[in-house]
Amino acid sequence: MPIRSSTILLLLSLVILPLPVRAQAQPKQPTLQLKIGKETVRAEVVTTPTTMQRGLMFREELGTNEGMLFVYNGPQQVSFWMRNTSLPLSVAYIDSQGIIVEIHSLEPLNEVPVESKSDQIHFALEMNRDWFDSRGFKPGTKIEGLPRTKF
Repeated sequence: MPIRSSTILLLLSLVILPLPVRAQAQPKQPTLQLKIGKETVRAEVVTTPTTMQRGLMFREELGTNEGMLFVYNGPQQVSFWMRNTSLPLSVAYIDSQGIIVEIHSLEPLNEVPVESKSDQIHFALEMNRDWFDSRGFKPGTKIEGLPRTKF
């Protein structure tokens, strides 16, 4: 019995076209405790290009004093975008001494990069939107407990 061309096309489309894959957040990363003023933050730490790029993508929630700490190899200019990130966030750009240099609000799902003005950024800390401002933390605030890095 001959196979119809429509059957062949159907079989080929099932093989050639991948099934949609549900996007998922990366697994929770190792954490450390940071001290900012009287606040204690539990921050997931990301250090590799892959985990940094994935960041908080696809996360549905972030606890009140939870965040994500991005650790760079040395001082540099950095930028963040919000691809696949629906949580409203703020990011603090931090120098190698643990001093907040800049704080920026990040718009959910906005892929326009938010660049640091400084080229001396060694860490970035993402928190829920307005977390820094609501606690009175501004550029010049010191963060304790950052990992020691060599560069």
